[in-house]
Amino acid sequence: LAGTGALFRAGFLWLRNMVLKRSHCKAIAVLDERYVDWLRLRTDKQVVAYPEITEVTISDPPPELVRLIAARRSGRVVVGLLGALHRRKGMGLLIDILQKEDTSGFMFVLVGSCTNESFLPRHRTFLKREIQQHNNVIFSPQPVPLDSEFNAIVEACDVIYGVYRDHLHSSNLIR
Repeated sequence: LAGTGALFRAGFLWLRNMVLKRSHCKAIAVLDERYVDWLRLRTDKQVVAYPEITEVTISDPPPELVRLIAARRSGRVVVGLLGALHRRKGMGLLIDILQKEDTSGFMFVLVGSCTNESFLPRHRTFLKREIQQHNNVIFSPQPVPLDSEFNAIVEACDVIYGVYRDHLHSSNLIR
């Protein structure tokens, strides 16, 4: 039920008429706790905030990627874009930064599933031909198989990058 204003209210009206009136719908769980009270006033269902939860164990020994980060960081700030590498998550903006700005004080770790269809043509070209030329970028466009390895990569980063476009209230880091 993420959204704001009129769009959220329209979604709620649809949800109320199609789902919430059904007898087997006993409760509503939302990620954004700001809507709990609003929904409680508009329905007779139990409404709870359902926090995002993740596994927090860290791989020991660390995965090869974490060893590579440690070997190449050279005192730089490590910025990680992890999980889904999509345009909506700010990957296009990050590519523009890598192409146009001095990023020598940073190391970028881009790890996760990558769907090139969501990118502009110039971004696709950069990913295919130019990203390897940047010695301060580790680009691994495959999902991380284990939660504990993913957590080790998160821990190796100083900053987690996620600049969502039109997606205000959920991290969706692993999606």
